[in-house]
Amino acid sequence: CLKAKVLQLCDNFQSKLGWLIGNMYSRVGTQDWVPDNMNKKEFEQWIDKTLGERYIWVNPDKHIHLMKELEKRDINTITQDDALEMLEEIKIIPKQQQLVDQLNNILEKEGFDDSEKNRILLHRIKGDRLINSLLK
Repeated sequence: CLKAKVLQLCDNFQSKLGWLIGNMYSRVGTQDWVPDNMNKKEFEQWIDKTLGERYIWVNPDKHIHLMKELEKRDINTITQDDALEMLEEIKIIPKQQQLVDQLNNILEKEGFDDSEKNRILLHRIKGDRLINSLLK
């Protein structure tokens, strides 16, 4: 068998190749939840229920505003209910709406009086895919 050998990897690459193959094929075999214990839909509902009972999903912009508001107050006196109430009071205007509102203000200031044409233009801008992708 050694007589047929044409080439060999150097030691560093032998180790790296061994690690890569081990990483691919030496996974620990564990039983999956789906389909053994429940079907996919039941599993997703269970995950949603479990996470929903324990965590609050917060818009990143709202989170930033909440953290700024909490910095102004004594954190030791704020309860979880207080923080939730503060979170509910934070209103975030979507970037698309901010753009449309600003453009509307500019059009009015510049004397573009045809409100129907302005409304159509602003509606098209608000629905434009490229503009929306840039505002994300």
